[in-house]
Amino acid sequence: MMWADAIESNLDRLRRYAVLASGSLSAGDNVVGSAIETFLSQEVPSGAPDVEILFGHVDKELRSLNGSAAGAFSGFGRWKLLDPLERRLVLLVSMEGFSCKEAGRICETPVSQVKARLARAQMRYADRFPARVGLVGANEMMREKVGLFLKREGHSVLWSIGEREDLTDARLGLPNIVVLIGRSDETEASSCRGRMKSGCSHLPALREHLGPAFAGPVIVARSEASGDRTDDRVWEVPVADLCDADNFRRTLYKALLFSA
Repeated sequence: MMWADAIESNLDRLRRYAVLASGSLSAGDNVVGSAIETFLSQEVPSGAPDVEILFGHVDKELRSLNGSAAGAFSGFGRWKLLDPLERRLVLLVSMEGFSCKEAGRICETPVSQVKARLARAQMRYADRFPARVGLVGANEMMREKVGLFLKREGHSVLWSIGEREDLTDARLGLPNIVVLIGRSDETEASSCRGRMKSGCSHLPALREHLGPAFAGPVIVARSEASGDRTDDRVWEVPVADLCDADNFRRTLYKALLFSA
């Protein structure tokens, strides 16, 4: 693979990292554009492309912001309480799947400091990681698929109930995030092409049943979803993303990290 191909195939990841680290779509795009321009203006390394190098150039541009985007995180919940390095490390390790060593090389930070800063950041989210998830949805197969993924990621499923079950009769443990899966045609559920209904109809009753002690985010999966949050605690996701481990993982972490 040529370096141009490596840049193109990783562009979405680089943009996501820059936008979430800077708190601004325009700032993130400017960072990525400047990083790629700088990279291509230098002597491009020979040999197989290394995605760490690309992330390293973007990270260097992010460091040059010098906190100028500090006010961009007002709607990001406790994310705004992390300092810029902590945000970048959390994104690299939790969202993009780099190891601590790899994240340290990208951020030019000793691995011991990477672990210390991650531990400090995780203290802000001690009540959300690992996730304790409640699943609601008519399609049992889809709930099982999501449940298996969550368990592989080290999270737990406290309960999984059908959409038509009476919540008042359910004895539900308190989750820190809920995933609502809309109804679909059973014959198409495995391919995730079924037309999903809103899934939001259960949300008011669920919140009332769980009570004020439930302060976590909610992910609503439906066919026509924006892929972003609808308020400070509710995130929409296209139902197809439930069948894509990487996409669902990123939505899960965004909901846990960026909700109020």
